[in-house]
Amino acid sequence: MMTAHEVVRSSRGKSSAQKLYDSWAKDWREKFATKMLPDVPTKQEKRADWGEGWRSCGFDRSWIVEDPPRVDEVYSTEFRPRLTFAALAAAQGFPAPWRFAPKGDEKLPMIQAALPPVMARIVGLALRTALTGEFFDISKEVEAKVIEDSKIGPPDASSCGRSMSVGGRPYCSTSERSSRVPPVIESSPSNTPTGSSSSAHLRAASAECSFRRAPSAAT
Repeated sequence: MMTAHEVVRSSRGKSSAQKLYDSWAKDWREKFATKMLPDVPTKQEKRADWGEGWRSCGFDRSWIVEDPPRVDEVYSTEFRPRLTFAALAAAQGFPAPWRFAPKGDEKLPMIQAALPPVMARIVGLALRTALTGEFFDISKEVEAKVIEDSKIGPPDASSCGRSMSVGGRPYCSTSERSSRVPPVIESSPSNTPTGSSSSAHLRAASAECSFRRAPSAAT
């Protein structure tokens, strides 16, 4: 979701459409930030029984798309944006800079099946407690950054001092790993155009959303 300072700005020079968009984005966050999302879908599929559940969480579930709505698409404060892949990844707990390598709909099963990174962190800390007796404040740990991006992802071959490879990929010694490229689930900085402030606002909304996914029946 977005923070207040990202939306509440001077209205000077803004078009009426942009003002409506900003007002809608702020209201949308306040209304839906703590809603429980239905289960993450594994594929693009139109089903009548999905519609109301997602709508009550603030989304139009008719189709999952790459980009947030443009300024000219928001016609009222009751507008419901289509669900984005970024919002689904955020709902699964993936950090904002991380990107899923598959294209389009192929991202869905990967996002749905992936273990949320924060869950992996908590399980790891529980194992550490069992092995060492060291205890952690779980309420703080779930808010902490899962891992430094520099510690994961493939190394940049040009930054390695030696010509070595493991499994066809360049290998760097431990001292050289600080120059690893960001993870792209692997992860990389977003290369999506920011264009208007509308894209920036809803990208922030998707990336920082505090939606929680309801537990599935299987768990």
